[in-house]
Amino acid sequence: IPSWMFIEWLSQLLAFVPTPHGSAAVHVVKIIALDYPGALSYSWRVSLEDWKDLDKEISSVVSEISELVTSEEITPFLEALATLTPPDMLLKDLIEEMAVKANNSSQDNYIDKIT
Repeated sequence: IPSWMFIEWLSQLLAFVPTPHGSAAVHVVKIIALDYPGALSYSWRVSLEDWKDLDKEISSVVSEISELVTSEEITPFLEALATLTPPDMLLKDLIEEMAVKANNSSQDNYIDKIT
């Protein structure tokens, strides 16, 4: 079966990596990384942040895949994507922060606390 056929199920494969069945999934993901590293770059980076306590076999393959999908060209783009936040979420966070500061301060220095 050609590896491009598994790209559609990449998120499901990545979800299996930290599970007991991860050794089967990680080898398919490695083949995709060899053939189509760009298709894996963003989802790999996002998934990798959540994986902890992988067994030794899976951990070594994960390191190999990380080297395959990391490139100098794509890394700045992926870092920029990580900073994106929808404007409505930024506003919600700001309002919540202001409300917390308002509840924890007196009226006199409220303006000083939120600036």
